[in-house]
Amino acid sequence: METGQIAALVGGIAMLVILWPIARRLGSSGAPVLRWAVLWAAVLAGVLALYSLVLAPMGVGLR
Repeated sequence: METGQIAALVGGIAMLVILWPIARRLGSSGAPVLRWAVLWAAVLAGVLALYSLVLAPMGVGLR
């Protein structure tokens, strides 16, 4: 891994550590809309992390 990738990975992990309690509280609040919003935000963040950390360095680009 290159330095930029490691920095992005550490930054992403730090962001998850900071936002986890908020997401957990929203997810358990009982409102289905908030649960789905948290779920979709997590999926989107995972896809973006996968692209930026794995696919982009391999040369797979968005067209």
